[in-house]
Amino acid sequence: MLEHGGNLLLAQQQYPEAQQPWIDLSTGISPWSWPVPTIPETCWQRLPEISESFNIAVADYYGVQGLVPVAGSQQAIELLPQLLPAARVAMPIWGYSEHSQAWQKAGHQVLSYNSYQQLQNLLEQVEHVLVINPNNPTGELWSCEALQKIQQQVSGYLVVDEAFIDSCPQPSMLQHVSKGSLIVLRSMGKFFGLAGIRLGFIYLPHELKTNFEQRLLLWGVTAPSLYIAELALSDKTWQQQQRERIKQMQQSMLVLLATYLPGLQLKPGPLFISVSGPHEILAAIKQQFAQQGIWLRIFSPIEPQGEGLLRFGIPADTERCLQALKSINL
Repeated sequence: MLEHGGNLLLAQQQYPEAQQPWIDLSTGISPWSWPVPTIPETCWQRLPEISESFNIAVADYYGVQGLVPVAGSQQAIELLPQLLPAARVAMPIWGYSEHSQAWQKAGHQVLSYNSYQQLQNLLEQVEHVLVINPNNPTGELWSCEALQKIQQQVSGYLVVDEAFIDSCPQPSMLQHVSKGSLIVLRSMGKFFGLAGIRLGFIYLPHELKTNFEQRLLLWGVTAPSLYIAELALSDKTWQQQQRERIKQMQQSMLVLLATYLPGLQLKPGPLFISVSGPHEILAAIKQQFAQQGIWLRIFSPIEPQGEGLLRFGIPADTERCLQALKSINL
């Protein structure tokens, strides 16, 4: 199993004397969840069905019809490579590692890139391209214009994972799906703080959609998840409040990290801030935060002597992070 954030049980085992309660900043999931109401008994008593009102809510929020609901975008990541003949696919060196594993498991060859220019240089060597936008953990965000140029040049499909885009001012590539050869993944776990409902969406061109839907587990998306998602996607007031508080907390954390970790480069993402620096320094910071009951995620350097990344999720408030930063000893 690949390493992921959110493994708080491991943290508790490794640091049993840590300050309580633990704060998990290892995932990039919003600390503020959409407030789930009491779920009607019918959600537990009936098999799940995709209602017309659900489809309307989804189309209104994402601005396009035809999105396929899945049991978390992870399910789409696993199934998508199985739809295509073995080929070569370009994907970022740093990013959600399940992408690379799924494509390789399906028989594809993965070629890695670390910049837009490196990707441009790979386009003649690959059939498909995967872009994580914004990237996790680097926070890098490419414009729709830049992605459209990639789409025009790639011979196969451009796959864009937009799991973190909900709180960005950047428009989604979903507005360009009518031009074909574009596949877009969306998640309700990050921005809505609803990772536990395991619900995401994928947009696929017509020639792939039927095959994809036939591979989905029957009733794989639960009725409570559908009920919660319809309400959350329709709640425009809460969504605006969420964007504002995420932005404010990100700014607060940027100030704290810049003040107490001078000399280390900060790479802000929409729901996290990654700190770039020597791996041994980042590992020491991670350990000292863990002793304070704050769990972070570290990424090893790409090159042996290169710099790694330490990812800080956005907390609900800065007090514990401030105290941990004040006590850092490097």
